[in-house]
Amino acid sequence: MNFVSVKSAVLQLQKPTVLQQSSTGFYMSISQPFNAFANAGTLVVAPSRIRGDPLLIAQLMLEQNVELTIATPTEYFLLAMYAADALRHTSSWKHACSGGETVSRELVSLMARLDVEGLQFTDWYGPTEASCAATFRAVSLSDGSGLNRVSVYGLVGSPIGNTRVSILGNDGQPLPVGFLGEIAIAGPGLAEGYIDQSQSTGSFATDSFASADDTALGWNRIYKTGDRGYLRADGQLMFLGRLESDTVIKIRGLRLDLQEVSIAILQAAKGALADAVVTVRGQPEFLVAHVVPVQESGLDEAALKALREDLPLPRYMVPSMIIPLDRLPTTPNGKIDRRAVQELLLPAIHENSSAKASNTVVEEELRIMWKDILGEAAGGSSIGHDTDFFMVGGSSLLLVRLQNVLRDRTGVRIPLQDFYRASTLRKMAASVAMREAGFLLKTSTGPQRLRFLRTFSQLLKIYPSPSPAITNVRLSSLAELASWAQRSSGNY
Repeated sequence: MNFVSVKSAVLQLQKPTVLQQSSTGFYMSISQPFNAFANAGTLVVAPSRIRGDPLLIAQLMLEQNVELTIATPTEYFLLAMYAADALRHTSSWKHACSGGETVSRELVSLMARLDVEGLQFTDWYGPTEASCAATFRAVSLSDGSGLNRVSVYGLVGSPIGNTRVSILGNDGQPLPVGFLGEIAIAGPGLAEGYIDQSQSTGSFATDSFASADDTALGWNRIYKTGDRGYLRADGQLMFLGRLESDTVIKIRGLRLDLQEVSIAILQAAKGALADAVVTVRGQPEFLVAHVVPVQESGLDEAALKALREDLPLPRYMVPSMIIPLDRLPTTPNGKIDRRAVQELLLPAIHENSSAKASNTVVEEELRIMWKDILGEAAGGSSIGHDTDFFMVGGSSLLLVRLQNVLRDRTGVRIPLQDFYRASTLRKMAASVAMREAGFLLKTSTGPQRLRFLRTFSQLLKIYPSPSPAITNVRLSSLAELASWAQRSSGNY
């Protein structure tokens, strides 16, 4: 409640309409309803079918007159990049609160270009264990100062009310201003601990430097975040990532432990792998696993692909590729050299000429889009009919990019939920084809009509010639499409 109280005061909230687009498994889903209800406001819950779709989220914001949004920088980037035209019409949006990731100069520039009158952009830092946030700063969108300030990498602002932030050395003692160490947080916002106590590794400890007043209030505990940073002379905190020895990272605002992913791979391999190391690559970020197969295991490319597809992990924790090595690089003292592993070259996308030749027009167009969007995340994968977008490096962020590239090149807009349900190349192409078929086809003998007929003829392996006898048609299923194509072939 301390966090809600501070945020309400900082933003001067009065009966706000707050958007909840975050899933209940993400910490922002706690902040969203409390900031609404504690201020006699309204919570607008985004239906699951539109979550992750920036244009549909923007339309919901307009329809419901949303005043406050709480989201990750990645979510704001997608909104500002792909729903800018819609958001420029909003008059109710007053507060955009960001957290979970570092705010980039590019994001501030995009938010500024929206030119939403009266919009305040604030950046909040803090782990879930500190009840959503421990520091905040305001980023100006009305002049150049916001761009200049965000260029100071890692600036995350000053502690919120009743919260103390300190920097600890290796001995656990507080360090002076300007010295780099581990960020520690104290105050009423700290969690009591973990449900599974085995997860607690001494991160929560007694705060021996708490004041008498704080101790009397029960605020005498401290949380060691595992984050690296230092305090500036003006009291603002600089966040510089995780401690070098730590394998806990964040991807798109979601926390994961690289070591946990490595262990899951080894366990799923059932003795076929001697070792595994997972690292982060690219922009947007994706995971890569390098593994050392046991000599007699006989693991081939197909087996490694099956291993990756069967990993018992959430989608965001599944590596985009698993690459076999004879051995992992090591440091002079014999430990695995994670930095050297991270610098290993990734394989290029494998072109399968036979699969490419058998593609329909729509499948081939999509394959080219996949290749352009996935880039190095696809590694050495071959993109064929039954290739799953999410199994060759695809992510929710890249899926939004695909959705918008498809719209720009073909005029067809597919809801993200349709892509999630049909994520293989063949199924995705069929979904695209049916959306195209849903358009009213006007009488025409021009190139656009030729493309329409040829595309769907190839999709069904039927090859009718264009017929000017067809004046218009609206199709809603593959069965109707097949029937229409067969009738068309007999019209001339």
